[in-house]
Amino acid sequence: MYTTVNAGAMPTLLESYDHDLQQLQLRVGIDRAASTLKRRRLLRRHMVDFLTNQLQRPDIGLDELTPSFISDFATFLSTRRRLRGGTVWLACQHLKGVVAQACQRGVIQSNPFYNFHISKNIREREYLTERELKQLMDHAFDNERHAFYRDVFVFSALTGMAFIDICHLRSEDIRDINGEPWIQARRHKTQTTFYVKLL
Repeated sequence: MYTTVNAGAMPTLLESYDHDLQQLQLRVGIDRAASTLKRRRLLRRHMVDFLTNQLQRPDIGLDELTPSFISDFATFLSTRRRLRGGTVWLACQHLKGVVAQACQRGVIQSNPFYNFHISKNIREREYLTERELKQLMDHAFDNERHAFYRDVFVFSALTGMAFIDICHLRSEDIRDINGEPWIQARRHKTQTTFYVKLL
């Protein structure tokens, strides 16, 4: 179905992934988080997995890509690798972006995935009731690590802070504002300042 990549011809898909990763690495610490780079590297490994195990190929030329390639990739991830809907969606969105960038750079004339759409197929998130949260708070864990994770979760639930922001929280981030203790820190993802009043 897919032919062998000709050496010295059209740039390959994995070369385009590598270009995307190089550009992203330059932005880490400026307007992108290191975790984003780590996630993108994982998405590239999913593509290598697909090429190697499904197509028995080390790479594929960008000029060989067809609309069915991305749907075959999505099917592979959900059936052979048993990945959930959100992860499959993310991998396909990243693939679309990598190919779109190659198209914008003039490497290929048209984007074969332009009209491809896939649903996230993510289950609606469930929320704890006040009673369930209190039950969790009162539960005595035998394992200290479980108790610690529970405390972080409860702190996040009561303050609305993201887990990554809690990880970066320091004692000097607690400030006295008008005689009241407040957390004043920067969000890890956006670097915007946020305030949380401590009860």
